[in-house]
Amino acid sequence: MEKLHKLIQTLQASPQKVKLLQEINSQLLSRFRLKITEGIFLYPLEVEAYYNDGDQFEDSSCHCHALQYDRFGKLYFHRLGATDTIDKNRGGTDLCLSTRNGLCYSILIRSAKINDQVIIGPHRVAKKILNQPPTPHSELENKEVLEVSPENEWTSGPIFHGERIRPGKNAGRYRKLNLRSLTGLKEYKFKDKENVLLSHIHSLEKWEGENPEEQIKEWLGYKSKSLAEALNRYRLPATQTAH
Repeated sequence: MEKLHKLIQTLQASPQKVKLLQEINSQLLSRFRLKITEGIFLYPLEVEAYYNDGDQFEDSSCHCHALQYDRFGKLYFHRLGATDTIDKNRGGTDLCLSTRNGLCYSILIRSAKINDQVIIGPHRVAKKILNQPPTPHSELENKEVLEVSPENEWTSGPIFHGERIRPGKNAGRYRKLNLRSLTGLKEYKFKDKENVLLSHIHSLEKWEGENPEEQIKEWLGYKSKSLAEALNRYRLPATQTAH
């Protein structure tokens, strides 16, 4: 937990915010879990970062709800507009990571494993949390749920970053940032998973593999000609990969 706090502290003063937001996403996907109630644990599989410091990084797609400020480790269920009514039709669940007033920072949990059940989609995740067992949202939001997973549960699989899904019509230049992160790309049917892999490919400076088709299959679980062609553009010539 200390490392996570240090990352968040560094994030607030750093000009490399996207890189650090991705690193924090990766930490959440590989080292942390949420204790919903006794015996019920949520392990994030897919998350999106929403960060607005009101100065250097003003992402207008953030809800900027009061529950997204200075509530590190606590949940925030999406509301209908400015009301206190939960959005039961489309709403999701955020994990607040803000450590001070004036900083809106929370993580949308798009997909997760709750105990042994895989839940894909933010609204499904929210419904599952609220019914494990049926608990008032105010009670769930009032406690700190984030905790470090036992070391034997830490994961080391690849984590991919891509654009967030429908971040909001006011997102502006923040729309195209790769603030969506996921693990288990090969195993789970995430929405627009090929676009996430394409974003990963475009972020590469070089690729030292030999067979782009097989590499795509290894990452994605099946072959994709267009993604293999995209990856091949970053492939080093054989004379360079031999050194």
